[in-house]
Amino acid sequence: MKLINIQQLPVTLAGALAVLTVPSLCGQSSPDVVWRTNAHDYEVMSLAFSPDGSMLASGGADGVAKLWRVSDGALLRIFSMGQSTVAAVAISPDGQYLAAGTDDDEARRTLYLWRIEDGVLLWRGGGIPVYAVAFSPDGIWLACAQGDWMSGRVSLVRVDWTSGKVLYDHSDIVLAVDFSPDGSLLASGSFDRTAKVWSVPDGVLVRDLIEHPDVVQSVKFHPLLSSDVLATGSSDTRLWRVRDGAVLRILESRKTSTVAFSADGRLVATVEGPIKFFSLTGGPIRFWRTSDGRLLVTHPDADARALALSPDGKWFAYGRADRTVVLARMPLWISEVTCTGNEVTLQWQGGTGRYQLQGRTNLMAGQWQDIGDPTTNRIATHRCLNQMFYRVQSLPNP
Repeated sequence: MKLINIQQLPVTLAGALAVLTVPSLCGQSSPDVVWRTNAHDYEVMSLAFSPDGSMLASGGADGVAKLWRVSDGALLRIFSMGQSTVAAVAISPDGQYLAAGTDDDEARRTLYLWRIEDGVLLWRGGGIPVYAVAFSPDGIWLACAQGDWMSGRVSLVRVDWTSGKVLYDHSDIVLAVDFSPDGSLLASGSFDRTAKVWSVPDGVLVRDLIEHPDVVQSVKFHPLLSSDVLATGSSDTRLWRVRDGAVLRILESRKTSTVAFSADGRLVATVEGPIKFFSLTGGPIRFWRTSDGRLLVTHPDADARALALSPDGKWFAYGRADRTVVLARMPLWISEVTCTGNEVTLQWQGGTGRYQLQGRTNLMAGQWQDIGDPTTNRIATHRCLNQMFYRVQSLPNP
């Protein structure tokens, strides 16, 4: 069995009489871009998909949040917040509201809630700079990560602005928040090198994850495992079991500024780079397999500062220091090859849901040839009489 690493796929395999799972071999390539747009006048700081995947929100250092239609990149609405940096954006579970956080502590108005349909500002507050925002799954609560050079805190407020509470256990600026899928827990990450997990809505601290080597810039719950698996981004990326605080896995990323799970939880995506709120540079995007922590794909030239993965599992979006927002197809890789006699069975993961299997006998000469018709399946069998190289392409949906 010969393993070949080429641009078209993270891993491409030459079929032979064997059973193979993906090795620890990483593909480096450019993202499969669907569209890109010059989104802001300054750096892109934050991104968020709507729960139905139809809209993408972006926040920039130009004091503006924008709403884009995912299908074609059309600009739908602009939300202005003066000269502040829009460090965080989130769209409510019902798709009706946009929350945004800024660093405008002089005006003491750093948290905004807008109605998307007509762009009306419903309320604003916050007090000190906001670095992350998140809606609870039921849409009742809005959490924000806050801090200045004196302290850090997590604010938990009702979306209707009728009540709330402030959680003060962090000793430095809080950079990240995320709700668990069932809404029972809230995680936070801080400059104090800890991640904390709180119960909702009472705000009781239930877990203190202190074994981080550096600032915790990002936190994200696994989308399908209730409240028990949390990813944190620090100088590496760690997967934690929340119920007992055990470290399940360490991904050898470097200076993780953003961590996210794919919709099915099978992939962890990371952005590497310095703390984006205090730097003008971006970094590479990497995709890891959750089950064993293997690095599958690297986009070394992404220069990403913000990252979001769509809830339908088809797309990822990233924002860059050059002011652009990019929408790309999720990476695609062959996950298993089984050979029985002359029959080769290939299985793959990722992509947008419509695929074309292709093959060729020589990588140095000739062309890729389609094998069968386009398919929505993620498995195919091919009768192979000679050595064959395979790839799977993700096709646009008709």
